[in-house]
Amino acid sequence: MKSNKKIFFVFVMAAIITGCSTLTKTTSQNQEYLQNLIDIEDYRIRGTYGTENDFDISKINLAEYNKYQLQSQADPAKALRELLKEFDHQELTAYNNTFVFCGYSSKLQIAFCDDARCSKTDYFEKASSPKILETWKTKLPLNQCPNSQATTPQPPTPGAPTMSALKVSPTDEIILDHQYFKVSYNKDHKLPNWVSYHLSASNLRKKVAKRRDRFLPDPKLISLKVAYATPSDFDGKIYDRGHLAPSEDFVWSQAANDQTFVMSNMTLQKAKLNRGPWKTLETKVRKWACTEEELTVISGPILEKGLKQFPSKVSIPKMFFKVVIDETEPRKAIAFIFTQDDKKFDLEKEAVSIAEVEKLAGIDFENESNLDAKEYRTIRDHFKVDDWVEADCVRKVARQN
Repeated sequence: MKSNKKIFFVFVMAAIITGCSTLTKTTSQNQEYLQNLIDIEDYRIRGTYGTENDFDISKINLAEYNKYQLQSQADPAKALRELLKEFDHQELTAYNNTFVFCGYSSKLQIAFCDDARCSKTDYFEKASSPKILETWKTKLPLNQCPNSQATTPQPPTPGAPTMSALKVSPTDEIILDHQYFKVSYNKDHKLPNWVSYHLSASNLRKKVAKRRDRFLPDPKLISLKVAYATPSDFDGKIYDRGHLAPSEDFVWSQAANDQTFVMSNMTLQKAKLNRGPWKTLETKVRKWACTEEELTVISGPILEKGLKQFPSKVSIPKMFFKVVIDETEPRKAIAFIFTQDDKKFDLEKEAVSIAEVEKLAGIDFENESNLDAKEYRTIRDHFKVDDWVEADCVRKVARQN
């Protein structure tokens, strides 16, 4: 039996290595190749460390793993070593009876997270930001292998891998039309899934409204008898009431500006994020609107199961997104992902495609785009930072307490 397994394993390795070359492939081919290599490497590690430790392979650490790779002369290990040279971010985290190996390559535009204990439970995606790994790590089975309680690892199956698409879909959604912006509200988290609105240069050029900071519970949620947040539900010591539709984007109407202080437009953001990179991006988006004339902006937290909550049952998100769509010709889009601990804004590093945000949040934004399906599909997967040009047409809003 062992001999047959060994023959099968060698056959799988030979088939994959013979059919692939590492650095000359497209992103999808590199992705498939990488997953096959890691599947084989998992099997080898489980066989080496698992049988010695009753399949408790959490004792392996990154240094030991790297040493193991360097010492191994097996073809898959050599190929994996070469491929991982293209990855500018790698990490290995130990858990009980398993470890999670993650990596991100800005050159290859690939991100992956792999639970070594469970077969075919990896996340492999075309990605332009390593931040997606933080959410993926919380979604891996971590020794809770689906549909299997077997303790004996099985060799990988040759052929194309099965992609695992991360979906953190809202558990509930209530659409609130606030006339000037729209809210998708999640009563389980007492936070918005997203807030969308139209931003135009003509409106930004007006100076009418004053910021009055009059936070209030959402009267629409009160009338619906749905769980809602109040201004006192947010901890002001660490977390700000972070606007998703910013007050300064609604300078053209006092009624619109006042409406942005409804609590369904707020999310919990650490002060350094809200007053730092998040605010910097908001300013930049307004300057883009001055150039592009007409934008759609969609912002929100990444809501997922298991988030910490205040006693008020308001969830504390770990990540946030902002999507910006240019509705004028030539149409284009750009998106951004932030974590609570971000303190500086780097346009080149933060920018991602809409598709990447949709995968992370589990939400399709096509209906909010004001574009037809074909136009939206055209801009969903691509972005180019250099296409976005700033101009200054914004007039500051006076503050009134």
